[in-house]
Amino acid sequence: MDVTSSGGTIQSRNFPDDYDGYGNGFGPLDCIFAIDVCPEKKIQLTFTQFVVESCCDTVTVFDGTLTGGTLLPPTTGYTIPSSSTTTSNKMTITFKTDGNNNALFPESLRPGKWQATFTVV
Repeated sequence: MDVTSSGGTIQSRNFPDDYDGYGNGFGPLDCIFAIDVCPEKKIQLTFTQFVVESCCDTVTVFDGTLTGGTLLPPTTGYTIPSSSTTTSNKMTITFKTDGNNNALFPESLRPGKWQATFTVV
């Protein structure tokens, strides 16, 4: 994660290469990114790249914390999700994969990767 006082960037492992290390057999991932800004601020998340195996891997965004936040619709597939803005000063993003090296990706969409910027608003 790359962070400044006004925002930052989060991305899949090995970005811009394949997050499952296609052919390397890294195994499943279960990542959590927690963003916490000043209490009077909010967080806007914008995906800039998004290629996630639709059968088996997901990026999930919570408006708040992992245990107490509002779950936004999980995202998967090859379409860049809409931007989202929190109602509080906390956001949590999870990324889960099955570790199958993205075997079901169409060749034209490889490598599997995602990247998002967050801005303090």
